[in-house]
Amino acid sequence: MAENGRKVLIVDDRLEWLCKCADLLTERGYDVHPCRHPARAVEIFKEFKPDAVLLDVKMPGRNGLDILKDMKTVDPWVVVIMLSGYGTAQTVVKAMKLKADNFIDKSSDLSNVPIVIEKELKIKSMEIENAQLRAQQGPEVVFLKDIIGESPAIKRMKEEIRTYADSKLRVLLTGPPGVGKDYVASALHYESSRRDYPFKNLNLPGLPEQLIESALFGHEKGAYTGAHERKQGILESAKAGTVLLNEFVELSPRLQTKLLGVVETYVFSRVGGEGKDLVTNVRFVAATNADLNEAVAENRLREDLLWRLKQKWIRIPPLRERGEDILLLAEHLIAKKSRELGRSPFSLSEKSEEMLMSYQWPGNVRELKNYIDVMVESGRKELFESPAALAGDSGGVGDNGDGTTLKEKVKRVTEQVERAEIENALHRSGGSRKKAAAHLGVSYRDLLYKMKKYGLREKF
Repeated sequence: MAENGRKVLIVDDRLEWLCKCADLLTERGYDVHPCRHPARAVEIFKEFKPDAVLLDVKMPGRNGLDILKDMKTVDPWVVVIMLSGYGTAQTVVKAMKLKADNFIDKSSDLSNVPIVIEKELKIKSMEIENAQLRAQQGPEVVFLKDIIGESPAIKRMKEEIRTYADSKLRVLLTGPPGVGKDYVASALHYESSRRDYPFKNLNLPGLPEQLIESALFGHEKGAYTGAHERKQGILESAKAGTVLLNEFVELSPRLQTKLLGVVETYVFSRVGGEGKDLVTNVRFVAATNADLNEAVAENRLREDLLWRLKQKWIRIPPLRERGEDILLLAEHLIAKKSRELGRSPFSLSEKSEEMLMSYQWPGNVRELKNYIDVMVESGRKELFESPAALAGDSGGVGDNGDGTTLKEKVKRVTEQVERAEIENALHRSGGSRKKAAAHLGVSYRDLLYKMKKYGLREKF
C-alpha cells in the first residue's frame, strides 16, 4: 500500500523510462501501476482508478491524445500529465484543449516529476472542493414575510406555501429563469417543522456526473479520484431537513434512475459502498425552468421520476404577470442594497416607475435586482430615467435620435449586460462552459444557446 495513499498510472512504451519513473514514484510513497501497452491503458485506468496519470504523447498503436480524451470522459477530475521528448507547441495546445493538466519534457530532470504531480494534485483537490461547495451553496433563509408582493398571483403562491410547508408531500417548483425558485423552496423549508434541520440546495447545471453523485449520495474512501476519505452526501447530512434539486432535468439517465429508487424507498448507499444501505428522512423539493413535457418526449427526463417529484406543483409567476409588485420589489431592493453600502435609500421618480412597469423583464426578479444594484452602486438615480443610459450610450440624458422605443433600448441594455456576464463567467472558468454554466446558475444547454446568440462560441 502506498504511504501517501495516492495512485499513479504511467503509460509509456519505453521500458527504460517507465521503470525509472515507476521506481522514483514508488520511493516517494506512491502506488504505481506501469503500463507499456497503450491499447490497454483505458481499461487499466478504469480498474486501477488512479489519482494521476503520466501519459506519453506518441506511442505505437494508439495516440496519447486519444487516450487522454477517453480518460477525461471516464473521469473529468483525474490529473493527466502528458509526456514527450519532442513536444511541439501544436501538440501542447491540443493536449490542453483536451483538458490535460500539465506537460513534462522527458528530456528534463526526472526528479521534477513527483513535484509536478503533487502540485497538480493539490490544484485538482481545490477545484473539486470548490465545485462541491458551489453545488451545495446554502440559499437564503426565507420566511413567507420575506416574499415581496401583493398581486393575485403572488398571494395564491404564498397561500400554497403556507398550506404545504409542513406537508410531507414532495413539491415541484416551475417557472422561467430568475423568478426565485430557490427563494420559494427556502420558504417551504423555514415555514415548516423541518426548519431546525439543514436546507440543502443542490445546483445541478454544469456539474460533472461524478460530483453530483458524490454530493447527493456521499462516497466511501477510494470510490473515485480525490476520494481520500469517507464523506457524507446531502441525503445523509440534511438529516430530516429539505433537499432542493435545482434543475433536476439535467441529471443523467443513470442518476435519474438512482434518484427514483431513493424517492420511492428513501434508502440509498454511498458511492463505493454499494450494499451498505442507509435511510434518509429528507423532504424533496425539485425545481426547473425546463419544458417538462418536452423533456419527457425527448427522453431527457424519466416520466416516472417526474410524477414521483410532482406530488404538489407550485408555479412561480414571471415578473411581467405581477403588476405593481414590480415597484414594491424595486423599493425593497433599493433599500436592501443601500443598507449594504451604508447609504440612505431613495425613492423612485414617477418617470422611473413608468419605465419599470412598461418593461417586460424577461430575466424576471434576477434582472430587476441587477438593474437596481447598478443603479444604487453607481449613485445615478437617473439610470432608469435616461434612455441614453438604458441604450448604453455615454452621452447625456435624452433620446439618442435613432427612433427606437424605450422598451427596445431596455432590451438592448439587458442583452449587453447578459453578454458581459457570460463573458466574465467564461473568463473566470478558464473557458470551461460547464463551469461557467454552474457559476451563472443556468443549464449547460441554455448557456450554449446564449453563446450562439451573442457570437461567443468561436471565442470560447
